[in-house]
Amino acid sequence: MSFEISFEHVTKSFGSHAVLRDVDFRIAPGRVHALLGRNGAGKSTLIRTISALEPIREGRITVGAVDVHARRTDINALRRGIGFVFQSFNLFPHLSALD
Repeated sequence: MSFEISFEHVTKSFGSHAVLRDVDFRIAPGRVHALLGRNGAGKSTLIRTISALEPIREGRITVGAVDVHARRTDINALRRGIGFVFQSFNLFPHLSALD
């Protein structure tokens, strides 16, 4: 099953460094997109915000009808329906692939 992914005026900063500034776009269900850009452009950060691995400062991200960063969101249930592959393994550095 696929859902629309929507970014509405999303801003993300690391300290005083704004990585994402007023990001606003939608990905239609079933569509495939690629993010291209130079190192440090915010591609990985943007992807990590979809599953709430990175909190956002402002804006809203929805997957289907679910507001990703709302306090009431069951983030584990949301993550079960989202998949992506990390460029380098850094999610659980203390676990092996078997674990």
